[in-house]
Amino acid sequence: MSKEEMLSFVRENPERFIATMDGDQPGVRGFLAVLFGDGNICFTTRRNSSS
Repeated sequence: MSKEEMLSFVRENPERFIATMDGDQPGVRGFLAVLFGDGNICFTTRRNSSS
C-alpha cells in the first residue's frame, strides 16, 4: 500500500474501534484519525464516554 493509498483510506474511514478483554469483561474503544496538512496522522480517543 502506498502512502497516498493509505492516506486516502484514512480520509474515507476516519473512525476505528479496538476490542479488548480484561479478564472476562469485553471492552471497545473508539479512535478517530486526524490528518494534518503535512501528511501526518494522529489518532485520538476520549477518556470518558458522554453517555
